[in-house]
Amino acid sequence: MTSASTRPQSGSPQIARSMILGILSLNANEDLCCQIAMDCIYNSCFVDFCQLNKSVVERLASVLNPRALSKQQYSNLCSRLEELEVTDPRLMYMYKLVKKK
Repeated sequence: MTSASTRPQSGSPQIARSMILGILSLNANEDLCCQIAMDCIYNSCFVDFCQLNKSVVERLASVLNPRALSKQQYSNLCSRLEELEVTDPRLMYMYKLVKKK
């Protein structure tokens, strides 16, 4: 269980951003979704890439620095890229994805 001191309060900006990101996953405006996702990541808010569509995930992955992501965020992004069966050689190299035969 997470202690109350490390858990964000119910009115925190992190929770608000996460809620907005969840709602954006239903939105067709990919530019807006990418912009808010980047804002969340830069503000150390966890982004669940599984909620986002393929083109948004690929766009974000191509501009993010994998080394700057938290281990949890990096793992989530890699899992989503593998799930989407990304074939872009640059993304495969950046995120150390294994090519499926």
